[in-house]
Amino acid sequence: MNGVFKFKENIFLKYKKEILLTAGAVLTLATVVKFVPDHQNMDGPNGQGASADGQVAVEEVVESNGFNVVLGDQVIGVVRSSDDSQEALNLSLEMLIETLGYNPEMDPGLVLEDNYSLDETYLNTEALATTIKDYVIDNLDEVKTKAYVMKIGDDFTVALSSTEEIEEVLKNAQDIYVNSEEFVLDITLNSDSHNGMVMTPQVTMVKEDALADEQERSFTAAGASEDDLAEVAEIEASDESIEETVENDARTDGTTVSVNFAENVLVVESYVSEDEIHDVASATELITKENDEPKIYKVVSGDVPSIIAESNNMTTQQLYELNPGLKENATRIQIGDELIVMVPEPELSVSTDEKVVYTETIYKGTTYVENPEKYEGSESVVDNGYNGVMQITAIVSKVNGSEVDREVVDKTVVEEAKDRVISKGTKPLPTKGATGNFIAPLSSYRVTSPFGYRWGGFHYGIDLATPTGTPVMASDGGTVTIAGWYGNYGYLVEIKHSNGVRTRYGHNSKVLVSVGQQVSQYEVIAKSGNTGRSTGPHVHFEIRFDGVCANPADYVDF
Repeated sequence: MNGVFKFKENIFLKYKKEILLTAGAVLTLATVVKFVPDHQNMDGPNGQGASADGQVAVEEVVESNGFNVVLGDQVIGVVRSSDDSQEALNLSLEMLIETLGYNPEMDPGLVLEDNYSLDETYLNTEALATTIKDYVIDNLDEVKTKAYVMKIGDDFTVALSSTEEIEEVLKNAQDIYVNSEEFVLDITLNSDSHNGMVMTPQVTMVKEDALADEQERSFTAAGASEDDLAEVAEIEASDESIEETVENDARTDGTTVSVNFAENVLVVESYVSEDEIHDVASATELITKENDEPKIYKVVSGDVPSIIAESNNMTTQQLYELNPGLKENATRIQIGDELIVMVPEPELSVSTDEKVVYTETIYKGTTYVENPEKYEGSESVVDNGYNGVMQITAIVSKVNGSEVDREVVDKTVVEEAKDRVISKGTKPLPTKGATGNFIAPLSSYRVTSPFGYRWGGFHYGIDLATPTGTPVMASDGGTVTIAGWYGNYGYLVEIKHSNGVRTRYGHNSKVLVSVGQQVSQYEVIAKSGNTGRSTGPHVHFEIRFDGVCANPADYVDF
């Protein structure tokens, strides 16, 4: 029941006026009838309708005198009027709120009945109110306890015993995501200017030393033994050692500069059942425990259901259940399609801003210098150069520890990059066809394995180590007979020269010629690599005479 109590009138009280008028008419008629002589009934000296002395009898009319107050099937007294009973009800509600702290919203079921007694002893208003108050308290199912209810978002609530416990729970929830050696969280509850029972948390970050001046951050429990204190110290030392082993990503993990709540949080003073009140530990667990919440996922290039499920910590079957029809149309999903996925999120989401300072590589460029002394297609590194370093300062916005935005606020060049300089041949290639002389297929290399026996077998060529992507040149002019993948050689180019002579160039990353193509000496035919049976980037170079391998070192000055 909201508001004040209401008494219940019985049917006689409700239709009092009508009943009294009707009763008056009947009594009047009866009186008239009694005053009319009944000759037929006056035969004897004491005939009916007359008294012994001959006088006519008149019945007395009795009116009600206030109301009996009935509470719980017991008549507890008489009130002069219904207004008196309502006044007592109103006063009893005030007494209940003062005693309990809240409106129990219980109808005492007060009933008024006509009182025909001539006794004019009436109940005192305050005494009746006290009786009603005691009756309501005695008949309550439970007496609620004062608590502070924290509401997060639209529907989640949790109750604690004090505002200090509320502040501690909120601090616990935020501490998980705060990284700062200099500042600590300070949370206060500010009362609403219009309704003092409603409070909103205000989060600030203060210097740890300042907070320590106001309250001790560590304490010794009364009665703690030396063994207990030693165990605590051992645990703290263990925690410190664990923290030291955690490696942070400088690009994403920085120093927290601000923290707040991602949802609307309100605290209201209220009265609840005692079993609804949580302690700090259980309330912290409730609001920080991750629950699966549905989210919209937009399909990007390369997505398939299994990849989408895995990236969102789901099984493919769970993804299918959330998206009816996806299983049947898995091959037809398009970039930009929206799917429902389950993302674990706590009840209370915490938003933070972190200042991160990290470095990024300034990649070197490439400068080409023409060299008329070398044939077209040949290249050699004159200066390898080096990459530079850029220091970046950014503010990273996170929700529950996951990055949602990044703003770069400063860039500083720590070290400038220096371009790599490459000498590029411009001398026209010789006429296509064999010259009878052989050149090294690379302009820059290191011999790592010569021709002959090695590792219990025979090596039919010579290995020239060079970075992947280095231009590979034809040792002499001729016709391309192999251009592609060739077993253990990986990507292979073979060139047929005159008089049954052939050369092979193996383990390339890319082939630039095709079978049947005429090439000149010095012409670039491939890019070096590490394909096939290879232990590192290099070119395997062979010279064959009528199918018999010869030592390339006998024909080329390596």
